[in-house]
Amino acid sequence: MAEEARPNTGGDVVSEIVFKVPLPNAPGKEVTLYRVKYGPSGAQAPHSQPGFTLSYVLEGSVVIAVGDGPETQYSKGEVFSENPFEVRAVARNASSERPATTLVFLVTDSE
Repeated sequence: MAEEARPNTGGDVVSEIVFKVPLPNAPGKEVTLYRVKYGPSGAQAPHSQPGFTLSYVLEGSVVIAVGDGPETQYSKGEVFSENPFEVRAVARNASSERPATTLVFLVTDSE
């Protein structure tokens, strides 16, 4: 599927849509599944999403801070979430030597 450009501040960060489907039990809602690959030292600029976000770390470790909250490191197998329009102030690979990958589930209003 198509890759989506995301702001990044260091290293390579690539967000790719893996799957997108309407939610039959929630009319007017859809879920989009993204694979986000952070190269060594990869980081995204502060940003937010228009819906509820659930992220699962597939590989490596990422450091995330939402709003004014503390930076928290999440490693392979761990999950974190964000509410709609919360600003992800920090989103970066915890390593300067190894890549990290997350699988992001984004629930939004249907287009």
